Amino acid sequence: KTPDLQVKFDIPKEILWGETKKGIITLKNNGQSAIYSLELKIQSQGVELLSSGNKKIKILPPLASVEIPLVLKTKNLLAKGEGLIILTANDQEYRQKIKVGSFLWQIIIPSGGFLLTLTTLLILLKKKF
Repeated sequence: KTPDLQVKFDIPKEILWGETKKGIITLKNNGQSAIYSLELKIQSQGVELLSSGNKKIKILPPLASVEIPLVLKTKNLLAKGEGLIILTANDQEYRQKIKVGSFLWQIIIPSGGFLLTLTTLLILLKKKF
C-alpha cells in the first residue's frame, strides 16, 4: 500500500454521445519518502478509454506529482447512466464516476417533442381557418 499517495481525478462530470472528452489523473506523493515502482492500471466501465491504460512510474519523489492524461468517449449511442474510471495503483483502487448521456435522450426525444408540438400547432391552425 501507498498511504502517502493522493489521487485527484480532473475529468468532466458528464459525457454525451459522440463526444470525446479529455481529463487528467494527478498522483501526488504527500510523504517524506519516495514511492518506488508504482504500477498503474486505468480501466473504464460505461465509457471507452481511448488513452493508454497501463503505466509504470519508477520513482515518485517526496511532494512530487505526476499527471496522466485521459481521453474518454461514450461506448454506444443508447448508453445512459453512469460510467466509471478506475485507477489501480499497486493494488490500491481509486474510483471516479462520470455521467453518461445517450443519443436517444440528447437528440431523438427532444426532436420528437418538437415535431409533436409542431404537428399539434398545424392541426389547430388548420381547424381554425
